[in-house]
Amino acid sequence: MKKFYEDDVIYEERDINLKEEGLMDSLAFVELLVRMEEFGIEVAPTEVTYEEIDTPNKNYSIYRI
Repeated sequence: MKKFYEDDVIYEERDINLKEEGLMDSLAFVELLVRMEEFGIEVAPTEVTYEEIDTPNKNYSIYRI
């Protein structure tokens, strides 16, 4: 996650809403899904909604799949 987000707030507040705080927009959402593929996690944009990965904790839960 640290390579993707430049703001350390994601480590301090794991339930922060990334979109509401301006840390993730629609392009960043797609970039996150592409980066997940680098770790062997293939998630198509049609398989996940933004709300399913809008906080760092939700992101981590997908990484653990």
